[in-house]
Amino acid sequence: MSLHGDGGNMSAESGSFLMPKRDPLYIVVPMIIMYSVIFVTGVIGNSITCLVIAKHKYMHTATNYYLFSLAVSDLILLVSGLPQEMWSIWSKYPYIFGEIFCQLRGLFAEMSANATVLTITAFTAERYVAICHPFMAQSMSKLSRAVKLIVIIWLVAVMFAIPQ
Repeated sequence: MSLHGDGGNMSAESGSFLMPKRDPLYIVVPMIIMYSVIFVTGVIGNSITCLVIAKHKYMHTATNYYLFSLAVSDLILLVSGLPQEMWSIWSKYPYIFGEIFCQLRGLFAEMSANATVLTITAFTAERYVAICHPFMAQSMSKLSRAVKLIVIIWLVAVMFAIPQ
């Protein structure tokens, strides 16, 4: 039996059915450029958000703490996932990052997604109370309460991200 591939695949006679190591450059280069722009703007924008909120006392509000949490979540996802993703676009195999990095990348991606969803949910609930029940919001909405809720959000995000 003889199977002959086209360009990227090898024949059955050689015993290997490997895909091309990389997609064509007309696909790879725009993807790398786009991911690089996302990475740079994401890291700079989210870092500035964190620095501004942390540095200026008047920015220490419950709303801004939720935004800070979202920025941290985005930073974790960007830094832990996008460089490896860009490398895998450039070279599909062999995987050079090792098993531990692969597991940590999955953990960080899951943790970030969980934290993002939970933070947006908590923020939305707080805004709902502030708009629809303003008198109750005055007694409920305190900075310390938001901080405690954000800590709980991150603990839950980590717990649900840890592999079984």
